[in-house]
Amino acid sequence: MLTKRKMRLVIGVFVAFIFGGLLTALMFVDLPVGNADIVKVLVGFAGGAFVMLVSFYFGDSDGKDE
Repeated sequence: MLTKRKMRLVIGVFVAFIFGGLLTALMFVDLPVGNADIVKVLVGFAGGAFVMLVSFYFGDSDGKDE
């Protein structure tokens, strides 16, 4: 059974891999002209989620619920 802390870690690692994969794809894959804006918005959204993840683990919220 996953505890609350372990589940947050699993979700965090998942978000980090998704963000890294999207950035890698954005750099090395040619985007169709019609989908370029949608992909850039998706990468921006994933970037925001990644920033929230980093601020949670390394910011003031870390360890408050223990």
